[in-house]
Amino acid sequence: MSREEAQAAPRRPPTRADWILAALLVALSLGSQAFLGRRPPGSEVVVERDDRLQRWPLSLDQILYLDGPLGQSRVEIAGQRARILSSPCPEQRCVLQGWIHRRGEVAACLPNHLVLRIEGQGEAVDALSR
Repeated sequence: MSREEAQAAPRRPPTRADWILAALLVALSLGSQAFLGRRPPGSEVVVERDDRLQRWPLSLDQILYLDGPLGQSRVEIAGQRARILSSPCPEQRCVLQGWIHRRGEVAACLPNHLVLRIEGQGEAVDALSR
């Protein structure tokens, strides 16, 4: 179908099935937000670099300097939260992820082999194990 034909073709009005599908998608979106918001805050951040684990309490504000294959990343722990403050990776997606503080939340800089994970007392239950 050419572009002109696509523009000239009349649009059909939404059917009842379209409205039901839209309502289900909205309900699933709101339900997932409510579920994710119920996770308790964590008490420590686990940093994984090349199969090595290190743990730091979220109660102690500090900046960590962590070396990886691309260079040094900085991780900030402040106000019971953690984030990747800076990284030498090209796209900076890890920095844009922002703060994490609830059990099970993850921030990762895959190019620099760095993963942050929030843990707490006991094991967090994720959506797959429920």
